[in-house]
Amino acid sequence: MQLEAATDELDQPPETAPEVPLATRFDEATDFLPLFLELQGRTAIGDAEAAFYLFRIHEACHYRQEKDPRSAAEALADFDRRYLDPRRDAAGNTPTGDWVILQRRAEVERAWRACPPELLRMLDTMEADTLLRQAADLGYPMAQAMTATRMLREVSKDSPEAARDYQRAAALSRDPATLYEIARGVGLSTADDEAIRRANAWRLLACWHGLDCGPDKRLIRQTICNNPSSARCIPGADLEHYLRTWDPEGYQQSYALADRMMQAMDDGRWEDLRF
Repeated sequence: MQLEAATDELDQPPETAPEVPLATRFDEATDFLPLFLELQGRTAIGDAEAAFYLFRIHEACHYRQEKDPRSAAEALADFDRRYLDPRRDAAGNTPTGDWVILQRRAEVERAWRACPPELLRMLDTMEADTLLRQAADLGYPMAQAMTATRMLREVSKDSPEAARDYQRAAALSRDPATLYEIARGVGLSTADDEAIRRANAWRLLACWHGLDCGPDKRLIRQTICNNPSSARCIPGADLEHYLRTWDPEGYQQSYALADRMMQAMDDGRWEDLRF
């Protein structure tokens, strides 16, 4: 019996390690070149996620130019002299409101450490918008939503309806971050109150699908509390609290619309969504 059990164990296929998500590999990469080369090959055979992360690498590396002779330490020292040093207090501390600048500093540092000259030369032959559009056309939801936002923000040959087509396709994913990106585009479509309330309905949908819209989270800092001293910024408030405070009547309309769109999604009535 023991021999049979041992034989059975030998017959079992070896366990394979779970594949690391591409988002994690991008976040943890210390050198983008190997990942970039892999993604190029995957994109060539129609991998939409790979195409999107080619775009993300292009964006991450745009802070550095191939012919810039500075080291990472020199680039960061220059950044500090220009953006941080004038804002430090007597004790050398950076104001908490400068989180945007601190994030930008981290992005500059990563570009110098993860974007070698060989990669920069290849990226110089590519356009970020082209990479993003490729990912959108291959069907990656976030790329579709971001493409729509860019089309609605910029004067282009594309019609607003073309942007809506991308938004409709992106919404099918029900991915919370993608839904929030759709909200950004919806808010750009016109400047009237009705469009803003539609955009807020999409923001609520994103929160209801799992996006962290709680007090003092990155989402709040990016969209509302960029400047903590602003009267618009209410420490400890979540997104719904902001919407109720700014425009109580509009909040009720946005909430009701979001509720109807949530039901339409659950029922598969995608044609009833409002963009």
